[in-house]
Amino acid sequence: MPVVIVMGFDATPGGNATLVGASANTVSVGICIREAGQVSVVGFARRGVPITFVQRGLRRKYLMRAGRNQKRR
Repeated sequence: MPVVIVMGFDATPGGNATLVGASANTVSVGICIREAGQVSVVGFARRGVPITFVQRGLRRKYLMRAGRNQKRR
């Protein structure tokens, strides 16, 4: 089970950091373009990369804590 969790956590950064990393990003940007104007790949990454690094730190804390709890059992 822990391996599945780690794989799930590792799959999300690409989707959060880049415009083409996840299909939901492409769809939502298409809606934004239709409603409000243009969205660039660089503009998306400018917001997505910092969020990805914050999430990386949170994932690391969670996995470290989960690893310690697993060893206690």
